[in-house]
Amino acid sequence: MTACATPDGIWCEVVARSPEAGGEWYLGGHWADCAPEAMAWLRRQALRLAEALEPSPVASPLPVRALTPLGCGDVSPAQVFRDWADDHAFQQVQRAALATGRPISTNARGPDRVDGCDEVDVLYSLSARAILRRRLAPLPAPAAVGPAPLRLITAPRHHPALETRQPVYEEISFTNSDREAVEEAARELFNHVKQLGVRLDDIDVIDPCDGCRRRDYRIQLGHLTHEEVTVLNSALGRRLCDAEDDGCGDGPAT
Repeated sequence: MTACATPDGIWCEVVARSPEAGGEWYLGGHWADCAPEAMAWLRRQALRLAEALEPSPVASPLPVRALTPLGCGDVSPAQVFRDWADDHAFQQVQRAALATGRPISTNARGPDRVDGCDEVDVLYSLSARAILRRRLAPLPAPAAVGPAPLRLITAPRHHPALETRQPVYEEISFTNSDREAVEEAARELFNHVKQLGVRLDDIDVIDPCDGCRRRDYRIQLGHLTHEEVTVLNSALGRRLCDAEDDGCGDGPAT
């Protein structure tokens, strides 16, 4: 028996490290079935980490007076992660590498204050790696002992009809209509929810893969804050009440 390694999922994690402070902080982890799911999770974590490091004055729960804008020469780890989240072409390259079993990562560093220390350098890392499980493979069957059996070699038959027949090719299209339909549905859902007062900025379309449990396109809505869920619930509740009122007015008057 010989041992061989086969993929058994992808482990993703977010870690912050500071050698100067002598600390390492585990910020999150996720077990993904396939490379598209892993990349979608890493992208959401990159935006979450960027918002935590440099909150937007519009969406931040902190008061505006508590936020200090960065100078032109200041190091911005959050901007590194925002740029990476918007670079879909490079994410396709990383996804292809991850699908072949190679590890990937996205890293940024910058100064920060750690409890008990002065300002120190902190390294933020988003990474994913395939988990390989070693399994025993059977040995090849032993070769047969003795002389090889004789085989009768015959000349190929001559078919004149095959020489003059022209090949007939079927017209096919390489357009991925399935993904286009899913993207259109996701775009329509985004605009419907936007009209209710909530932006699904983390919405994403996940491609199917052989290793996924559900082999079809999936639409991930991302993470919503408590305030966003409250706004969405209130808007949906008003729509339901309006629909019920309209339904009651359609019947005959008594």
